[in-house]
Amino acid sequence: MADSTSEKLMAQMRGEVSTGQAPEVSEPPVDPRSQEIMDAMRGGSERDIRRERAEHNLRNFRAQEAFEARVTKRAKEIAAREDDRFSWQRDGYMELPLDRARAQIQKEDREAREAESRRKVDEQMREYTRRENETLRTEAILKRDAQARAERKKRAEGWTARQVAALMAELNKPGA
Repeated sequence: MADSTSEKLMAQMRGEVSTGQAPEVSEPPVDPRSQEIMDAMRGGSERDIRRERAEHNLRNFRAQEAFEARVTKRAKEIAAREDDRFSWQRDGYMELPLDRARAQIQKEDREAREAESRRKVDEQMREYTRRENETLRTEAILKRDAQARAERKKRAEGWTARQVAALMAELNKPGA
């Protein structure tokens, strides 16, 4: 059955087979000129859209098949590890190896998604910290340059080194 379904999806994707079902979204009738404009704005013709939907459905179908194959494999591993086939009843477990395998794989997938999410957040935080440090360094350089310019200007105006140092100390005070 899995092969026939995947073949139907492939045929639908190529546009060879009509599904015989009503479209998912019913749209009011549109005159042909505005339909062409809408297709151009939407990025393709109705056939292109059907093909994209079929490709999307096929990807989802294959992902579900792969998941079920992983579940079946894990269930066989669980059953092989058990001493006898009905140890789950004796131990008080009310779930079959297939159910346990499905739960384990879903948990592993969820943990993998969470780990990926944490990794992305950590990466974003490192990037933010790097940019913030860069900004602080730039501000410090600009402040130092401004102070150096002010000092050179005051010396050019004839201020003594002691007067310039007092002015710079005043400028560097917190809250100045």
